[in-house]
Amino acid sequence: MAHLDELQAKYGDRGLVVLAVTDEDAAKVGKFIADTGAKHAVVIESGNITIGFGVTGFPSSFLVDPDGNIAWFDHFSSKLPEAVIEENLRKVRLTPDLPKSLASAAKSIEKGDYAGARKFLSGKIDSGSLDRADATVAEETVKWIDGRAVDLEARAKKSGEAGDWYDASLALERLADEYKGLEAGEKAAADLREIEKDKDKKPEIDAGRTLEKTMERARKMKPEQAAALYRALARKYEGTKAGRKAAELATREEAKSK
Repeated sequence: MAHLDELQAKYGDRGLVVLAVTDEDAAKVGKFIADTGAKHAVVIESGNITIGFGVTGFPSSFLVDPDGNIAWFDHFSSKLPEAVIEENLRKVRLTPDLPKSLASAAKSIEKGDYAGARKFLSGKIDSGSLDRADATVAEETVKWIDGRAVDLEARAKKSGEAGDWYDASLALERLADEYKGLEAGEKAAADLREIEKDKDKKPEIDAGRTLEKTMERARKMKPEQAAALYRALARKYEGTKAGRKAAELATREEAKSK
């Protein structure tokens, strides 16, 4: 745990967030934090993260990259290689620290309305009402917003090239929603409509969406019930990535019930 505190202290300002996840009760977790003096965040989950992340041993550690992908994992260690952390931090885009004159943009960003933030900032820049320092921040933030859109578009493209059309659809949905009214958002919405009309891609998207909902339901079930649910999904979406994942989850749940 001391190692995790060290990582948070060393890389926190650059965008690393260290989370410890447990399903133990609050009293036990509180005592653990008090006894160890842990300074990183400890989250008490209500579901079962071990299924989604495929945990096979404890402690297990995962490094999730800025795109939400698992960049590194170890099922029996908490020692994250700092070289891997450094590599992934280079892809991080930290949210700009905006002055009071640009507070409206900060609120829009906080709500996920990047289109609204960009329009506000562009208006302020064009009006000439900002002093030089705030104008510079506004210009840099517009570049940051545009760069974030490029990152989401690249994620969708990369996922599509890998045949992961569900992940591609998630990136496009996010881009279309957060950049609605801007060129990037409109293009994402159009691209999403196109892949959802494709008879080969749509089953992958439907299967991915169904698996996400199924995993939520399965967390509240007994292993044998969850296994049956996953088996049914695997049969329905046989041949898809989500179908294969459902079959793996069914096998794991069946092993638990024995």
